[in-house]
Order: sequence, then structure tokens, then C-alpha cells
Amino acid sequence: MGDRRIPVLALATVAAVVPPALLHFVGHDKVIIGGWTHFIGVALGAGVATLCAVALTVAGARQKDGHAVLVGCAFSVMAALLCLHGLATPGILFDAYGVAAFTGGATLPVGGAILALGRIAHDATLAALGMKRSALAFSHGARHELPRGVAFFDSYHCSRYNTNTGRLTRAMFRAVFRDVAAYLGRPAPTE
Repeated sequence: MGDRRIPVLALATVAAVVPPALLHFVGHDKVIIGGWTHFIGVALGAGVATLCAVALTVAGARQKDGHAVLVGCAFSVMAALLCLHGLATPGILFDAYGVAAFTGGATLPVGGAILALGRIAHDATLAALGMKRSALAFSHGARHELPRGVAFFDSYHCSRYNTNTGRLTRAMFRAVFRDVAAYLGRPAPTE
């Protein structure tokens, strides 16, 4: 029994020492991996996690071990989340704006509101929704209607340039938030 522990302890020691050592010696170098590399790595990890989850669940069921079945099911949930993480990699199923559209669209309730702070955010929102920039003109204080009863509000960006030049005043900025709150049926925000 004591002889079997030595390889396990050696493997555990290597697993505990190698990652911090790598971070120490090469952690200062910036590494950027491509979308497909990320997707394939995550897919392999999700595949291994799924196989382990199934094996643990089946072994637990055969042994009538409820704890092992529960842990196996928990691993299967982790594997599913890992699969979703891989699929959300920009450039795999959607471009960068498509990921934002998918996650935003999946969580934005009917009758919700989007507030774009500046033309860049306005254009990015339209791109994420698959709409042309010319579909809805940017204008401070404008309210546009989107599908599913979602309102799309515009405001100048609250940058130092816009506030110092008077292009965006405190009253103008508050008015946009009052409009959004009124649309949502909420009390107007206070300072």
C-alpha cells in the first residue's frame, strides 16, 4: 500500500509545483491565442470532462453509490458549461458582436430597454442586432423601438470632452435616464 502512494504523491507534487513555476518564469510574456485554438482547447477539455462525468455516474450507479452519482452529475453540468464557453468564443458561431447579441438577447426581457452611451455604442448595438447603421439614426435623447417590445435609447457619451465642451450637460444626461426609467415604469433616478 505504501509503494502505491509514492507515484500518486509525486504526481500531485508535480501538478502543484509546475503551474506556479511556469507563471513565475514565463508569466510576464503576453500570450494571445486565436479563437479556433481556444475553441479546440475548450472542446477537448469539455470532452474529457464529459467522459469522466459519464464514467463516474455509471460507476456510481453500478455500485449503488448515490454520492458518486451526484458528483458525476455535477461534473456533467460543468462539462455543459464548458461547452457553452467554447461555443461563445468570438469567431466560432458568431463574430464579436454576435456573441454580445446572443448573450444580451438571451437575457433581455420583453419590454426591456437598452441605453447606448455614444455613437460607437449605438452602432455596435445595431451591428449586434444585425441591423444596418442607417436603420436608426443616432441622436441624443432619441428612443427607438426594437423587436420584442425593447426600447433603444441614445445619449451622448459622458466623456470628459463632451462634458467639458457642454455638448452633454448634467441636465441632458439626467433627462435620458428619466426617460428610460419612465419607459420601464420605475421611479426617476436620483443622485
